[in-house]
Amino acid sequence: MRREGLFLLALVAAGARPAAAAVIMTVAGTSGTFYDGDGGAATAAALSLPGGVAVGSGGTVYIADTRDHRVRVVAGATGIITTLAGDGTQPDSLVAYKPAEDVVAASASLFEPGAVAVDSSGTVYVIDGRGLRVRRIEATSGTIRTWVGGGVLTVATGMSATDIGLAASGIAVDGAGVLYVVSNSSGMLFRVDPATRLSATIAVFAGPQRVAVAANGDVYVSESGPLASPAPRVMRWRAADEVIEPVAGLGVPGFSGDGGAPLLGRFNDPFGLGVAPTGTLY
Repeated sequence: MRREGLFLLALVAAGARPAAAAVIMTVAGTSGTFYDGDGGAATAAALSLPGGVAVGSGGTVYIADTRDHRVRVVAGATGIITTLAGDGTQPDSLVAYKPAEDVVAASASLFEPGAVAVDSSGTVYVIDGRGLRVRRIEATSGTIRTWVGGGVLTVATGMSATDIGLAASGIAVDGAGVLYVVSNSSGMLFRVDPATRLSATIAVFAGPQRVAVAANGDVYVSESGPLASPAPRVMRWRAADEVIEPVAGLGVPGFSGDGGAPLLGRFNDPFGLGVAPTGTLY
C-alpha cells in the first residue's frame, strides 16, 4: 500500500511469490479524499492517506484512515466498510490531546492513527501517531484504552507500558499477545508483555519503519538507514538466539534484484511488511 495513496490494494497469489496469474484489486477507497462511505461498499468509500493495514480472521481488513483520524473496518464476507474507532475530531495539539479511556472506540479521539495490528482474538492495536501512544480496542467490548505510551518521548527497558513515551512507526502482535513496537525516532524495537505490561528493549535499528512477527517468533523490521547515508534493507531479530541479521536488501538505494538472492536486491525506502503463515516475507 502506498503511504500517499487513497486506495487499499490486495495482492492475491497462489504461490510463495506473485506469479503471472496473481490478481491485484482494490479492496477499499475511491478517488475522494474526505471521510464518507460507512455502511456501504468499501470500494465506494473515501479514505484520506491510509497509513496502515492488517487482516484479521475471516478476511476482515482493518485500515488506519490517518487523516480522517479513524480506524475503518472492511468485513471480509460482505465488503462493507464501517468505522471501528475515532470520531474524526482533530486535536488542536499534542499538549491539548487527552484521549478518553475505556469508552466506546467509535466515540473516542485519535490523532492521525498510523500502523494497525490485530491479534487472534480480534483485539486491535493502533498507533495513535501524533498522540505518541499505542491504543488498544477490545474485541469483546469495543472499548478503547491507551496500551503503550504516555504522550512524551522517554523510553527505557522495564518501564510500565503507559509511562513509555514514543514516536512509534510500526507495531505487530504475536500469537501469545506480545506486542512489538518499533520507534523511528529512537531506533528501538521493544516488546510489551500482555500480562505485566512492562516493556523490554530487544534491539536497535537504523531508521526502522515497520515491523512484522512470524509464527516462530522471529521479528522483521524494515529500515531506511541513517539520514546521512541511507541503507534500505529488511532486518530480522531471531527469537531463538536474539541475533540480528539482514534478510533482504543490499543496503544501497535503488530497484534491482528480482529473481535473485534477497540480500543482493535493492530497495528504495522499504516500508510495510507482512509474514505469511508459511514464513514467506512480503
